[in-house]
Amino acid sequence: MCAKPCIDYHCNVLHRYQCNLGVMILWANMILALCCFMGVALPVYSTFKAIERKDEDEQKKWLMYWASYGTFSIAEVFAASFLLGKVFEY
Repeated sequence: MCAKPCIDYHCNVLHRYQCNLGVMILWANMILALCCFMGVALPVYSTFKAIERKDEDEQKKWLMYWASYGTFSIAEVFAASFLLGKVFEY
């Protein structure tokens, strides 16, 4: 008689943790999408607006942004592959 409520309790706890994990994964993906939007979509729009207005100072600012963005993106790829190689080396 006691085994049934104990099993149900553990199943409910496990189900709660699985739901929490699912919510955390969902939030993480939403935050990642928001960061990609803020880091790429808005600057693309602003870059096109600067090109349409033919504002050279604004164009230089956005050119610097994209050069920095590209540099850090490439550095991130190499750093990730290097660090993952070191982690699995042991």
